[in-house]
Amino acid sequence: MSPLVESGPTLTVPLWINGNEEYTYATYDVLSPHTSKLLWKACSANKDHTLRTIVAADRAFPGWGRSAVRHRQEILTRVADSLEAQTTDFADYMLTEVGIKFGAQFLIPLAVRFLRNLVATVVEACESIPIIEEGETVSMLLKEPHGVVLGILPPDAPFAFGIRSAATAIVTGNTAILLAPASAPRCYWAIGKLFRDAGLAPGVLNVISCCCENAEAMSNTLIQNPRVKHMNFTGNAFLGRSIAGICARDEKECLIDVQGQRSMIVSSDADVMKAVNACLMGSYLRGCQICILADRLIVHRDIAKVFLSTLIDAFAQPGPHLKSRLSLSRANPKRPFGGLMGGLFLITQRLPICPPKTDPIDQLQLPGGRAPSAPAWMKDLFGPWLSYNIVATDEEACEIANKVSCGQPIGIFTECGKRGWRIQNNLPLAAAHINRMENGSPPSRYSYGKIPNESYCLFSAGRAMDEFLEAKIISAKD
Repeated sequence: MSPLVESGPTLTVPLWINGNEEYTYATYDVLSPHTSKLLWKACSANKDHTLRTIVAADRAFPGWGRSAVRHRQEILTRVADSLEAQTTDFADYMLTEVGIKFGAQFLIPLAVRFLRNLVATVVEACESIPIIEEGETVSMLLKEPHGVVLGILPPDAPFAFGIRSAATAIVTGNTAILLAPASAPRCYWAIGKLFRDAGLAPGVLNVISCCCENAEAMSNTLIQNPRVKHMNFTGNAFLGRSIAGICARDEKECLIDVQGQRSMIVSSDADVMKAVNACLMGSYLRGCQICILADRLIVHRDIAKVFLSTLIDAFAQPGPHLKSRLSLSRANPKRPFGGLMGGLFLITQRLPICPPKTDPIDQLQLPGGRAPSAPAWMKDLFGPWLSYNIVATDEEACEIANKVSCGQPIGIFTECGKRGWRIQNNLPLAAAHINRMENGSPPSRYSYGKIPNESYCLFSAGRAMDEFLEAKIISAKD
């Protein structure tokens, strides 16, 4: 029975190679993020599967690279329609496999919008540009696909990240290989099925996965293979820099999207409830298993007492607990950073506030008063973690915000628009959001510029397609 309808420990999730589902002798267990019980098994690709995947994508490229843009648009439109029609089913996949509860409300609609924006903008991205020359010389700038494009992706938001990687490569005429994370094979299998059912030619999209023990070797095999012409990576900074180094040694183009959690400045004239709600959502949504929100507060001293007391009251309400294995694994190593003892919330350096009576490791952690140079402040901890600093001036707030090693976009809360604009002028970051906490990708037609210590260009439906195309200049003289 197909994994689309079957479920339970007897299910084995296959690979997608050359348009076909492929089962392997070796499998690994996929465990529930909530209970650690066996959900199903997944096929684990070996070196032979990896090489056959590369060959399949390489052989499919000549035909697909010459395909009409209109045909690619039709494929993506069918994928978007099918994804939208099956939103509930795919949201259930994410909830079961990786613990995401807001897939139907946010992530899958985001993927659908991304697909439709690609369809709307691909003609402009791929068009040739005539160049005016002197005399009898005629020149033309052509944009051509690279060839085989590899995508290495995280388990967080699989339909958003997986479709973003595959669709951007495919719509620009490349063939794609997705290396799915070991904890989300069924979600990525579903992506492969979406494209296959939409009429995509065999070999244009291949989806493989393997057990965690073999992931590094498989990644190296894929990245270093000369038939793979371009790669993209979404994930943490450590792996992203390692992959970028491998690509640099092989002179291979890459798009590295390593994001971190973001800072939030609360000015003295901020709307307290608006800032508190944004803080709670931004800091603890899905136990900080996403990299697009906030985990650092910079609070003006004139509003700090009211803001923190309101925040404490908000914490006293029933809220999310860290039930997933991933959340707990990220929370426990970070306890020493906050000086936590017995599951206390350190709201200030002097005042411990007791959480509700429950298992301490199931509680969200709020250490406060972190020094701007402390590890808990400087590093991207990716856990259920919120630190804050109290400042006297806007200039001091900007100075602290600019010290953070992961220079992500920032949220600014102030009731004075001019003040918010003045603050963002002192922050050399890719984006600033005034009176809102950014919880998604940039507008579909735009991509960020350079982010300190982070990605150069985030995916978007507009400019980021240039990352999947290479320029060729043709000149002729009569």
